[in-house]
Amino acid sequence: MLEKLIELSLKYRLLVIVAFIAISVLGYKAYKEIPIDAFPDITPKQVVIYTESPGNSAEDIEKLITYPIESALSGMAGVKLIMSNSIFGLSYVSVFFEDDMDIYFLRQLVSERLGSVDIPKGWGKPVLGPNTTGLGQVFWYQIKDTSGKYTLRQLKEMQKYIVTPLFKSVSGVEEVIGWGGDEKQYNVLVDTRKLQDFGITYNDIVGALQKSNQAAGGQYLEFNREQYLIRGAGLYKTLDDV
Repeated sequence: MLEKLIELSLKYRLLVIVAFIAISVLGYKAYKEIPIDAFPDITPKQVVIYTESPGNSAEDIEKLITYPIESALSGMAGVKLIMSNSIFGLSYVSVFFEDDMDIYFLRQLVSERLGSVDIPKGWGKPVLGPNTTGLGQVFWYQIKDTSGKYTLRQLKEMQKYIVTPLFKSVSGVEEVIGWGGDEKQYNVLVDTRKLQDFGITYNDIVGALQKSNQAAGGQYLEFNREQYLIRGAGLYKTLDDV
């Protein structure tokens, strides 16, 4: 057998040389173009859903947010596994699918299913995470004030307006998810005796607050061949505006 192979190689030496050159060129081309990763991605296709619910305990989030989301997604076609994590202020659900399914089609299906999830009002809204794999979550960090000079609200503003934009400016960073801290808010204390004196109800106060703090456009006004833009500046600037 070996002698026959050598005999054929010598007989068709030109063909053997051409085949050798072709294989060498293709091998070198594959060597230069094949993607090489330090950590090859072998994770299955997944869609991540996270829901921020500031101030709520992990137990309540598990019952009122995580479990309803898992129940709504468990019957989807192609689902292999559903994993979740409920911590203080955040629900995190990962849905794993079959490898031969299109990830963008899966995200659309998950988004449609989330519309039917019944979550109590004020407990947050489920949001699809970035289109990454299981190896995409690379860094956890905490903003902590050891000096005691800053409140939880100020730390949250640092996270939102300083830290998050800096991380997103790094090449390859798809999303920065933050939770915790206190949201900035203003409380309106209603005097029931004054409501009776002015003949208004509590709902009137709520409706007035909801309709205010808005800006509106009014087209433009022509005068002496010039156009003056008209706008309604109704946004609050100070507490006295409320």
